[in-house]
Amino acid sequence: MFGSNGWRALGLSLALAPQALADICATLKQGGIDVEYPLTLDYSNDLTKYWSAACGDLKPTCIAAPSSAAEMAQVIKNLHDVETLFAVKSGGHMPNNGFASIQDGLLVSTKNLDQVDYNPDDHTAIIGPGLSWEEAQKGLDGTGRCVVGGRLGGVGIGGYMLGGKSSWLGV
Repeated sequence: MFGSNGWRALGLSLALAPQALADICATLKQGGIDVEYPLTLDYSNDLTKYWSAACGDLKPTCIAAPSSAAEMAQVIKNLHDVETLFAVKSGGHMPNNGFASIQDGLLVSTKNLDQVDYNPDDHTAIIGPGLSWEEAQKGLDGTGRCVVGGRLGGVGIGGYMLGGKSSWLGV
């Protein structure tokens, strides 16, 4: 049972919780990171890109879409300063709610991390986590190389690599 000070502290923390989340969205936007809010076309479109319809039913407070490793580092740094729920989405193939989707929290989308930079000198490529395996392979077209990874083209690279799935070499 809470004493009067305990109830006041609980009430204050509940009153500040939505503010902290609103602050993280505003802070990221002020930092130059692409942030989408409900009732916008981009926000609504992003929620249709899930393998599991249940994940698309969850409504984040905002969606932050960093465009570089430096911006992603800034997102993580800003998250360190607040207490809020967040999820990170690559291709949206994870069916578990709260993993690549979030209700009333920050959704960090890797969709703008979509580069395929091939180095012909050492035959390596830097491939962004915001791509699907099919998009990554298209980025390598004409190089004589293929990407080793998911066997289904629509699966996102970031989530697949972190999930430790088995690989498949398409030749």
